[in-house]
Amino acid sequence: MVNDDKNSAPPGRSPQQRERRRNLVDAASGVERFRVLIYLCTTPNTDSTALRAECEDYAATFGWTVTGVVEDRSGLLPPKGRDGLTSAIERIRAREAGAILTPYRSMISPRYDEYHAVSAVIEKAGGFLTAMTGPMTTLAADTADAADAADTAAQPDG
Repeated sequence: MVNDDKNSAPPGRSPQQRERRRNLVDAASGVERFRVLIYLCTTPNTDSTALRAECEDYAATFGWTVTGVVEDRSGLLPPKGRDGLTSAIERIRAREAGAILTPYRSMISPRYDEYHAVSAVIEKAGGFLTAMTGPMTTLAADTADAADAADTAAQPDG
């Protein structure tokens, strides 16, 4: 019996074992996985463990390798005042990673103009900025909900 599903693994393997095997295959084939840097901006007393894990899971979904985690723990200052964000951008310039991943757009800035200015700087440095969630995700969900409501309203009774 031939199994054509390349993503399947024997049921007894843990996610870590599957990841290790995928890394070994990639290394043997000469394929370099895309590298991403996680950026978190929190307050000093915030436990960022769950946010970090969510970002790591998100990166794994795309087959990205997390090369590091940069945290600013000074609260939500303007982007230009954050040492961690500056460091993350420098790491993009140094080609340590090709992207900066953050859980929420607001961790960069709640202001649209500041967020896009930072994104432009990262693109100029040779990378890109991505957030797991943000206004576009909310907009898409709201649009889908509105479409579902419209479909339901258009259904004849009975």
